Amino acid sequence: MKIKKEINYPYDFFCFKDGVKINEETINEWIEECLNKVINDKEDSSSMASGDTEVTVEKDDENEITITVTHGRYEFTFNKKDIVK
Repeated sequence: MKIKKEINYPYDFFCFKDGVKINEETINEWIEECLNKVINDKEDSSSMASGDTEVTVEKDDENEITITVTHGRYEFTFNKKDIVK
């Protein structure tokens, strides 16, 4: 499966590194919120993002939980209709 346009990192991506700086206290609050959703609400994953930071908590099939915190994240978005089968 491919998309119609070739994706070229970092040129096609929006970079959040110059976004609002998120402090450690807020990041820890986000981690706690995401963990609660994964553990208590039985979600497979939960994430929060703002400014230059994104927090993602994911649970795999063996119930291992991974917490990822990124600063200066890059993001590329495309529409499903752009996928070539």
